[in-house]
Amino acid sequence: MKLKKKSKMLRKQWKKNKDKEYIVGPCKWCEKEIVNTDSFVTFADKTRACIKCYRNSGHMLPFWDKEHSK
Repeated sequence: MKLKKKSKMLRKQWKKNKDKEYIVGPCKWCEKEIVNTDSFVTFADKTRACIKCYRNSGHMLPFWDKEHSK
């Protein structure tokens, strides 16, 4: 009988680290770097904008803005 050797390869950890922060990309209007923990919008052409610039741009739909919809 042959004995199986233990593999030196590490086992995959299925639990992902939730505290990772990475740069998503620049804002479409203010060119500020957006991090994945910031609130942002992604458009169909894969460009991104921070919520602050998106609201000020006038592209925001009226029903989306809860503060001014009343």
